[in-house]
Amino acid sequence: MADIAVVGTGLAGTTAAWGLTKAGHRVLMLEGRDEIGGRTRSRPIAEDVLELGGQFIARRHTKIRRLVADAGLRLRGAQATAGLVRWRRPDDARGRLAPPLRPTEPLALARLLRVLMQLSAASTPDARQHLDRRSAAEVLKSARLSPALEATMVPALESMYCGGLDDLSALQVAGLVSGLGGAINCLLGGFGMQSYIAEGTGALTAHLTAPLSEPVRLSTTVTHVHQTPSRVTIGCHDGHSLEVDYAVLALPATAVPAIDFDPPLPGPSLAAHTAVTFGKAAKVAAVVPRKRLLDATGFLGGPLLVGGWRSRNVVYGIAADGAADKPDDDLIADLLAGFGIAADGQTEVVRWNDDAFTHGTYVRYPPGRSEELRSALARPHGRVHFASAERSATWPVHMEGAVDSGIACAARIASLAS
Repeated sequence: MADIAVVGTGLAGTTAAWGLTKAGHRVLMLEGRDEIGGRTRSRPIAEDVLELGGQFIARRHTKIRRLVADAGLRLRGAQATAGLVRWRRPDDARGRLAPPLRPTEPLALARLLRVLMQLSAASTPDARQHLDRRSAAEVLKSARLSPALEATMVPALESMYCGGLDDLSALQVAGLVSGLGGAINCLLGGFGMQSYIAEGTGALTAHLTAPLSEPVRLSTTVTHVHQTPSRVTIGCHDGHSLEVDYAVLALPATAVPAIDFDPPLPGPSLAAHTAVTFGKAAKVAAVVPRKRLLDATGFLGGPLLVGGWRSRNVVYGIAADGAADKPDDDLIADLLAGFGIAADGQTEVVRWNDDAFTHGTYVRYPPGRSEELRSALARPHGRVHFASAERSATWPVHMEGAVDSGIACAARIASLAS
């Protein structure tokens, strides 16, 4: 059986390693951080888990659900999609428990639903190309949203993609709406915020690495990859190297150009890895007292955070673009104001763009290049294969995409190595 190196221990890398190990291959894993998990790290706390990265699993995320069941872990329903929501204006930190709707709002909502239905129905090549050429902001504008709906829907989408909608392909949004079951299911399901792993996403990556015959090599950064027709040599920052039959680089696309490849990456692949961008955001979390009856379970909009949600004893929020650079204390204060509660313990602010190994949040395909970039990112380079959420054909902004990419990568290598 083949020796295979997997670089990166996020969900894509650990899923690929798990699949290859099950197929009988010897897998060696390398990780730049001093812990496994990538964008899915978590910290157990009393009666709950503090999630530092990816968190939500939708009903249609079938592959990660199978992994969760295989690991003996439990899924818990997200309170944010089934409770009181505070609606906040940019000048209102606390918000209100009912949206400021006018009598004409149902018509504006009907227009929005029609636009979302048109997005999810785009299946022919011509329709997809037409959508890809348009920005998400342009399509949303065609719905002629009312001020109230614009103040809620735009922040919701911006929190999904952690940035503005002007430079985001409408086709990427169409894929999200279609994948979640259409416009109505997408809205009612909170854009996929339906379940999370009770034991934490970190428990899943720990389960996936458990079958490895050798421990993960932590604090190990890959600097160069040299390959011949029959072998791959992985060079590390500390001067050590390892020689394997195949390699999986389960890294964010933007991290790949920093690696020295011999032979070099083909032009289209290098251009795609250079052109793709990630959203800029900070995830803010605070441990809070046990929920009372009329406490909000989520909020939309506000002065700094674009949205917030609650698990049992932790509240979370997302600050996107420029707000992500605000001081920690300001972000935490805005989070707590959005729920109208005080912290009861640990607080965390995670800025993914400042993380040397993450480079950002969710992938953002620019108008006109969505399908081109995704295809180029997933293409192998000789014996070197790539895995990460943004390379998934179906779920580039969910944990399901990382799992999907890891499974596909493991299947390709297993077929070649058999």
